[in-house]
Amino acid sequence: MSAIHLRVFLLFLTACHALGGSVRFLAVEGGGDLPGIGIRTAKGLVEVDDLGPLKRSAAYQLPKGHEDLLLEAAGRKRADGKPASLTMPIDSAMKSPLVLILADAAAETGFRAVLVDDDPKSFPKGTCRFFNSSKSPFTLRFGTKTETLAENGASLDLRPEGEAKKLGVQLTKPDAPETILYSAVWQNEPEVRKLVIIADGSDPQTAPVEVRILPDTPAGK
Repeated sequence: MSAIHLRVFLLFLTACHALGGSVRFLAVEGGGDLPGIGIRTAKGLVEVDDLGPLKRSAAYQLPKGHEDLLLEAAGRKRADGKPASLTMPIDSAMKSPLVLILADAAAETGFRAVLVDDDPKSFPKGTCRFFNSSKSPFTLRFGTKTETLAENGASLDLRPEGEAKKLGVQLTKPDAPETILYSAVWQNEPEVRKLVIIADGSDPQTAPVEVRILPDTPAGK
């Protein structure tokens, strides 16, 4: 490493130490219907300009000692004329906060948000994290396991049992177990963690659910 690169690296470490961490974003559903979203800071509004459904956003820095994350919706106002906003408390013990954004036409902001810890220690390799943005609960069959996945932003972490290289995954409604809404065979990948987004499908008859899998391999964990 050259002297110039070393100085740049040390400046980066100093800057990171002065800040209180970072937060990433992911559009879980309704990406095309979401307003622009910004983070309100003491210095102004920082636009989240890379929000999308296929990968986590870049890391956005938070002020040191932060307790709340204040998100504003571009072009939306409250009844008193102030910007429509949403406040999310962030536990200082959360190492890698990830904000999952869901479209919500009934909310002043046009969206709602769920905060999860994306740190590899709480979400390690080999784990499948199921996140249900649907308004319906599901019965989830995952290999030899059968679990109930609650509605409206509930999540569930599961790991495959045994050494099988493949496992069957199915979704049904608790009140209609004979109707299979989703069925697939997944690869068991111990070195990969998977964030699995379950959302309402585009058509209740032909596509009742949408299942989106975002694989990720955390470095050094």
